[in-house]
Amino acid sequence: MPKLRNKKEYILLDTNMYHGFFVDDDFEKTILPIFQKISIAGYRFLMPQQIVDEINRNRYSSWAKYKNGVEIKTLESIKSYVEKNEIKDLPNTSRLIKQINTRIDKLRKEDLKFYKTITSSKAEKVINSLLKISILIPDSTKIIEAVNLRKIKGNPPLDKNCGEDKSCDRYIWESVLNYFTDNNIRRPKLFLFTKNYTDWCIKTNELKQLLNPFLVDEFKIKFNGYLTWSDDLKDLPKISEKDKKDVEKIEAELKEREILAKIQSVIADKLRTSNSWGNTDSIISTIKPYVDKFDSNTISDILKASIENQDYSLGPYNQVLDASKAESLFVLLYNRSKEISFPLKEWGAFYLLLDENQQKRFYNIREDLEKNGIDFNLLELKFIHPNDIPF
Repeated sequence: MPKLRNKKEYILLDTNMYHGFFVDDDFEKTILPIFQKISIAGYRFLMPQQIVDEINRNRYSSWAKYKNGVEIKTLESIKSYVEKNEIKDLPNTSRLIKQINTRIDKLRKEDLKFYKTITSSKAEKVINSLLKISILIPDSTKIIEAVNLRKIKGNPPLDKNCGEDKSCDRYIWESVLNYFTDNNIRRPKLFLFTKNYTDWCIKTNELKQLLNPFLVDEFKIKFNGYLTWSDDLKDLPKISEKDKKDVEKIEAELKEREILAKIQSVIADKLRTSNSWGNTDSIISTIKPYVDKFDSNTISDILKASIENQDYSLGPYNQVLDASKAESLFVLLYNRSKEISFPLKEWGAFYLLLDENQQKRFYNIREDLEKNGIDFNLLELKFIHPNDIPF
């Protein structure tokens, strides 16, 4: 291996930049080799002990629970409402509670499986691989004293995201400053990567994020150094065009999966409680690009929530089914249902719960349901199409 020249170029990744390594196998397979190549090229990754602690803390808590927590909480709230109010005496309530319990159990099993993965020995190997290419900056009383002084003075980085009673980002920053001071490093170049805009950045007049100038000036005054910032790993130094494209692709995929998971966890509740057609149309515009990836549970929840909106609506109209963009949404949902073999009987039951105008509006779905073997009793229907008359 050729001898590396003595560079003074360093990379600091905030804890949030490591998130993908532990929630996405493809992220690890793509990004870790790139990190290793950058390390071989002479760039030094700094890893304060605080970041190691936060990674381990997060993979046992927030990173391990983000997937189904919101949906479980929503289902438990609905169950509690049903059990404690007069609605418990209505027909089929016990069946509804049983269905909710089944769904909650399934979601908890999914979270448990994910939790076991993110806390497994495999995840430990990821941490060890990252540490092998990093300079570990240990804790010290010197750092603690500097952090306390920074907190007293109110100097950035701030710690709004972890609570003002804690000093997470201040500790990370002081660890880095302490490393450069103890090693008498002059004129270093530091690449900082973080998505925590609240604590590390300020907003410009154009509402863009900018690394806090206080930190830039501080780094320059202390070490005659240069500090730069990005929230995107494609901006890593010494990264090839091919690697840059790989990073962009995997980060985009991870972001899309996170957005999809978030949408699927909250969409039913958002529609159920929507209080205007305009609000519903806005929701529909947001979720339409993701419908072709919805799973069966999400479709089922949307169908139920759309009917239940009538109970939340302040006026005589359903603020979901009567919204201007509802027809296009439900056509997309119906087509997705056929792609993933969603039980069309559930669509049949949904159609029968619509009022006359809604059945007329969604007649094209009913027509396709009949072509696919779903029969409707004429006496059950509120809207009678000329084709229903047998003479």
